[in-house]
Amino acid sequence: MADDSTNGRLDDSVLKHSLDQSPDGLLICESDGRIVYANAALCNMLGYSVSELLDEPVERLVPHESRSEHARRRGFYIEAPKD
Repeated sequence: MADDSTNGRLDDSVLKHSLDQSPDGLLICESDGRIVYANAALCNMLGYSVSELLDEPVERLVPHESRSEHARRRGFYIEAPKD
């Protein structure tokens, strides 16, 4: 499914379609924790619309008492990612 014009990389529309169709809840965040993508499966699981999640901090989905710790750990991971 590679497209020669993208040097062997999948076309963005193919990737987005695959993510959209996944039965698993998926989200993508920027390094600052801001949600930039959420698929329908995730929204159905959590009871949010896509528009309610986009540009929100991922910590919105973390229990209130754990939000600051999650943000702190996310920061550590961004500085030194591990497999």
